[in-house]
Amino acid sequence: LEEGVVGQKKDDTKNILFDLYTRLSKTFNHILLNSKDGEAARQYLKDRNVSIEMIEKFQLGYAPKDGRWLFSFLKNKGYDEELLKKKSGLFSQNYEGLSLFSNRLMFPIRDRQGRVIAFSGRDLSGVSKAKYINSPETAIYQKKENFYGLFEAKSTISSGERQPILCEGNFDVVAMHQAGYTSAIASLGTAFTQEQCFNLKKWFSKVKEVHLLFDNDEAGMRETEKAIVLVNSNGLGTYVHSFTLAKDASELLEKYGKSGVDKDFSAQESGFDYLVKLYRKR
Repeated sequence: LEEGVVGQKKDDTKNILFDLYTRLSKTFNHILLNSKDGEAARQYLKDRNVSIEMIEKFQLGYAPKDGRWLFSFLKNKGYDEELLKKKSGLFSQNYEGLSLFSNRLMFPIRDRQGRVIAFSGRDLSGVSKAKYINSPETAIYQKKENFYGLFEAKSTISSGERQPILCEGNFDVVAMHQAGYTSAIASLGTAFTQEQCFNLKKWFSKVKEVHLLFDNDEAGMRETEKAIVLVNSNGLGTYVHSFTLAKDASELLEKYGKSGVDKDFSAQESGFDYLVKLYRKR
């Protein structure tokens, strides 16, 4: 009986968090699109050539500058204070009631069912040491098992219309989708993991290979190398795409539009050929 009660409490917490994150995602999106507070964030997206269709597709939002606003807002909506402080993954554990996300462009992370399970926030102040802050793990979110953009890419990958394109960051996923490459996804603030690779195979029977699209810098090349070995060891093929006109997909879309992405993405080489070239250079 006690185990059943504990299990029920866990399920209750999960259901509350699913509800909380979905509602909050809509609130952040509304603030971005309709409030004076969101004006700078709207301009930022415009400058980066992100379309209104992508803002809506990915439910992009804005978290206001006031770091204390969110706690008061949610408390007034009836959410339990202890749950907010300890279990929500939204607030600092060192400074009571202080939101992890303030003056940030918000990227909701959704599971395969479309439920918002976490956030990634991009700093807009220009002074934060952390350009991105990602939700900590909670009862509904384990970062090593999920992807950014998975729900948005789900139908394309499921149909076999296009194989998954693994990008480095959130903006790259948005840029690739805007350019028509709607199978783009990204790992969540960490390197591509064994669990993520296993889940791709388990969730999508038509996945036979993974296309890798990391930044063309030293760090990006290291991640590409690791991902090739991991994907191949799980019985999937790999193809590597390296942009030449810009450092990443987001910058490419911003500077050259869809035609630039089409042109630069079309060049590819097998993971094996990429590794041979890399090791010969070394």
